[in-house]
Amino acid sequence: MPQLKNREKRLIIMFGGILLLLGNYMLWEKMAMTRSQIIEDRKNLELHRREAEMWMKQRDEATAKRDWIQSHQPTMEIDSGVATSELLKLATDRAKEHELTIEKNSLGKTIPNSIYDEISIDLEATGSMEKITKWAHSIYSPSEFRLFKHFSLNSTADPDKLKIKVTVAQWFKPSGVLDNEDSE
Repeated sequence: MPQLKNREKRLIIMFGGILLLLGNYMLWEKMAMTRSQIIEDRKNLELHRREAEMWMKQRDEATAKRDWIQSHQPTMEIDSGVATSELLKLATDRAKEHELTIEKNSLGKTIPNSIYDEISIDLEATGSMEKITKWAHSIYSPSEFRLFKHFSLNSTADPDKLKIKVTVAQWFKPSGVLDNEDSE
């Protein structure tokens, strides 16, 4: 094998040094990216741990609330269409009791999900602020799982009257859920 000249030896050493520097640079970049990913993952895990600790502290309270809901949430013992009609009748009867003028009413959709089945009605009526307030108080009933999903008041041509547009909903135990079911 022929002997390398000094110039060739220097070029090989320089080329090797450049390769070594590039390799070190690439490794350094890879390590820096891995380090930043580890730091980010650690922060996310710490947030998840804190959230889990918070939920564990609130577990007894949440369990008590879940048990209360399971024991108090009404069961829809009739067809959802009939239940919706009864809710509409209740709202319109109470509106008449409080001397509201019903302009429009309609049955809403039945919306089932894993937590509750929802029925709703839409109602538009006019009356004084006092009468609307008394009517709303007579309809809104958290203990019966009855609530307002939408509630808006608008002025009318008569300064003593307001127009109310409201969606009243009632929640029932989801279809197929038994009273003694334990979800733990």
